[in-house]
Amino acid sequence: EGLPELWKTLTQEDLKKLDKCGNTALHLCALRGSEEVAKFMLTQDPPFPYAQARNEAGFNTMQEAVHLQKRWMVELITIANLERIADAGKKTKPRILETLRNMPDFH
Repeated sequence: EGLPELWKTLTQEDLKKLDKCGNTALHLCALRGSEEVAKFMLTQDPPFPYAQARNEAGFNTMQEAVHLQKRWMVELITIANLERIADAGKKTKPRILETLRNMPDFH
């Protein structure tokens, strides 16, 4: 069974589970060097929903990756965040443009 098939079987409760140090699955990817799994988790639609969760040391996954000097993980998280921002912008742009069109002129 491959990762895509396994991912489909996971519930939100499964994704929220933490290890004994409060690490999410994405924290563990950074700690264990699981680049392929991290990339998979961050590129799903929707992506892994707990990337901002903090472990018992107080680190979110980005901070953990920086702390561990895992450049590949920092890049994956950064790209995933930028893609989420771009997607959000695409969704809100039509509404913003419509609001601007409907605003009265002011001078």
